[in-house]
Amino acid sequence: MVETEYTPFLIIGIITLIVCVGLSGCEQNGNSNNTQSESVEFSNYTVTTEWEYFTNREGFIRTVKDGFYHEHPTDTAIYYHVRGMVKNIDTRPIDIVTITARFLDSNKNFLDSSSANVFNLYLGESKSFDIKAHNIGELDITPDYCAYFDHVEDFEIEYSITFH
Repeated sequence: MVETEYTPFLIIGIITLIVCVGLSGCEQNGNSNNTQSESVEFSNYTVTTEWEYFTNREGFIRTVKDGFYHEHPTDTAIYYHVRGMVKNIDTRPIDIVTITARFLDSNKNFLDSSSANVFNLYLGESKSFDIKAHNIGELDITPDYCAYFDHVEDFEIEYSITFH
């Protein structure tokens, strides 16, 4: 290690930074597989399967189907959207709610997950969220990347909360 006349100041600065971050007052809570806790409440969430593809005659065609829909054209980008509302029912503002959709097969086995963040959720406030999971299509270089996609039958919501 090379020491200079600034080395003690650098060490003191790093220690101060670590102490400040550690004492910043941020707190994180989480919950698994529930739609309500003492801090947030989820409502009105839905799932759609969406895809779009290009035809020479009609241009881009976008299709939306309710639920997990497995009969779609091959070689297209296909998306599952989990959309809903999250409400702050805590007694303090929430900095971040990280919402994760865990995608499951018909036997409730975990296949994959995707997340979205909701920022600055004040007391009593509700905000929408949109979690988007996609299959990159069979033309991609790695066609098995989302091989699970056509086996999704259900989902669970998980979340974590950061207070400041």
